[in-house]
Amino acid sequence: MAPPEVAPTIGKMIWMEKKFYKNFKAFLFTFFFLSLSSPSTAEMQLIQISGKHVDVTLPVELVATPTSRSKGLMYRESLAKGTGMLFDFHKERPVYMWMKNTEIALDMLFADADGVIFQLHEGAIPHDLTIISSHKPARWVLEVNAGFIKEMSIQVGDRIDTTHK
Repeated sequence: MAPPEVAPTIGKMIWMEKKFYKNFKAFLFTFFFLSLSSPSTAEMQLIQISGKHVDVTLPVELVATPTSRSKGLMYRESLAKGTGMLFDFHKERPVYMWMKNTEIALDMLFADADGVIFQLHEGAIPHDLTIISSHKPARWVLEVNAGFIKEMSIQVGDRIDTTHK
């Protein structure tokens, strides 16, 4: 659309202002939509879960900053089968998780600095504000789709190897 020819200076200014606001609104909408719906830019890596009854490799999103950990899987509508999100707290400490703004039912595996799983939480309910706390200090928390723990026969004492290549 060309700027109006009547009163060229004022008409052109109004046309440019309308075009700017139209483009700015489109930019804001796109930015907002992508921030809510796109996967995070978290680092992807492979991990190995092994134990008496399990030996599985899965790709995970590694979230290791306070900001990425606080968002986690919030606002996601799905999590691909056989994948997960691995929270790295960098050192063992008490960990508190919840399901606020989380659309996906999840299983959670809590592990110490050596990767030994010491606690399993199955079937965390979407949007539930109940605090899910580690029974002892944890370095790692792995979130996977609900049912994964049972399907893979994961048990306390199994190990998460985060150095798997």
